[in-house]
Amino acid sequence: MTVWEENLMPVSSKIRPIAVRLAIIAQMSALSVGCGLQRTDPHGGLSAMAAALAAAPDFAVLAGSTVTNTGPTVVSGNLGVSPGSAVTGFPPGLVIDGTIHAADAVAGQAQSDDSHDYQLLAGEACNNDLTGHDLAGLTLVAGVYCYSSSAQLSGALTLDAQGDPNAIFIFQIGTTLTTGSHASVLLINGAQGCNVFWQVGSSATIGTGTSFVGSIFALTSITLTTGASLSGRALAQNGAVTMDDNLVSLAVCASPTDGGGSGSSGSGGSSSSGGGSSGSSGSSGGGGGCCAGSTKCGTACVDLQGAHDNCGSCGTACGANETCQFGGCTTCEKNLCGNQCVDLVSDPKNCGVCENVCAPGEPCTGGYCGRCPGAVCGSWCVDLQTDLNNCGRCGNACGPDEICLQGSCSCP
Repeated sequence: MTVWEENLMPVSSKIRPIAVRLAIIAQMSALSVGCGLQRTDPHGGLSAMAAALAAAPDFAVLAGSTVTNTGPTVVSGNLGVSPGSAVTGFPPGLVIDGTIHAADAVAGQAQSDDSHDYQLLAGEACNNDLTGHDLAGLTLVAGVYCYSSSAQLSGALTLDAQGDPNAIFIFQIGTTLTTGSHASVLLINGAQGCNVFWQVGSSATIGTGTSFVGSIFALTSITLTTGASLSGRALAQNGAVTMDDNLVSLAVCASPTDGGGSGSSGSGGSSSSGGGSSGSSGSSGGGGGCCAGSTKCGTACVDLQGAHDNCGSCGTACGANETCQFGGCTTCEKNLCGNQCVDLVSDPKNCGVCENVCAPGEPCTGGYCGRCPGAVCGSWCVDLQTDLNNCGRCGNACGPDEICLQGSCSCP
């Protein structure tokens, strides 16, 4: 079945994996157009923590001993190994928008930066001890979370930025990080994968079909099992990075550009100079420097459909135990389908949209029934050729008057 979440376009379920990956090669080279999401300079970052991290942002995969791959894996970004030199499985694996660096100076510097960042993350003061708790089912706000030993994710973890796109999430794990099959990390209310960091004291194993988000800094090794996707980075200091039919793409951070004029404010009425209509709660439609779909509340651009402190209108804050969904406050930590609280990313009875039922035995992967035939951006399976919010590459949003055609934003 090919029913998608609102604003996501369908992709044929019959596309062969290698054909999909060849399509992604062309699509991810598309340039960012309009008020989109752009890669952020690591030394001019969104927060003091992000700015302090030194690891080269263009490395999606970095190992200490060897990089091993099985199947048609796609890595978007640089792939490297140092001090080891072995890289196997490319091809059939593909590296796009990047280069393979095996035991060269670039990989060596990247490993030096990796070590620096690992120590920096490990040195952050822990303010939330989760030792002994499964991450599945939790909704966490920005902060530093720690495990004295191993950490487990058996289902969906939700990270809530509460309307702050600069919110930082750090996980300090004493030994191993392991996810179950088809687990997921979900981002809501402005949370961004580029601001999620996993410092792992030994090794990380990402389970079959899991949609994982964030940069993994592992002291030893990282294993991405069959069909797992990672929006972030897999950085192993001393051991191997092992992959099997995966999609690995660098997480990108939002960097809104100026758009339109200032836009008039007031009740009702349309703006002739601001590029969009305005409501009683502020300007919208991309005016005032806000991206399309965002509204100016005070000095910040927010999404009224999902902002915890500005839910539905500026200044309307949800309660401590509520989230903002579709402009309304709810205690449901995932998605509302009628009176049911469901996970549209992984629920086979509500896959992508409410009441979209997958075939018996067919998993729901990123809101898609079956194996995602396109790209996984964040937690969602999308078609990079047509998706307005992920046009050509993850995070590249088209402007308010543009369409996404063959992976490029253009005027209709």
